[in-house]
Amino acid sequence: MVNAIAIAASDSPESGKNAAILARAVNQMINLKYGREDELESERLGLRFMKEAGYNPKGIVELMKILNAANRGQKPPAFLSTHPDPGNRISKLLAIIEQNYPNGIPSQLEEGKQRFNQIVAQRF
Repeated sequence: MVNAIAIAASDSPESGKNAAILARAVNQMINLKYGREDELESERLGLRFMKEAGYNPKGIVELMKILNAANRGQKPPAFLSTHPDPGNRISKLLAIIEQNYPNGIPSQLEEGKQRFNQIVAQRF
């Protein structure tokens, strides 16, 4: 729909193409704020669910570090991305963890590596 309006409103194919690109970029930026806010909320919920399941919430920070390392040099500009940059997410996750655990993470919360390895070993 955005492309059709942009092309119809232009006076040449080239300006129609440029208008369509601009219209898509504006449309994407308008919709991005919802995706990013939703991502932050999902991270808060993920941390809560990890705690309720008995896992150390710092596991999600380790995951973001892995994703950040994997994306080096291959990620789109932040304003075009539907997901926050993993590097930025790390600091937000650490802040949420600090807020929820001002006295440190309880020792009874497990890392989950041993249980994960057991499950993988059973399946393969």
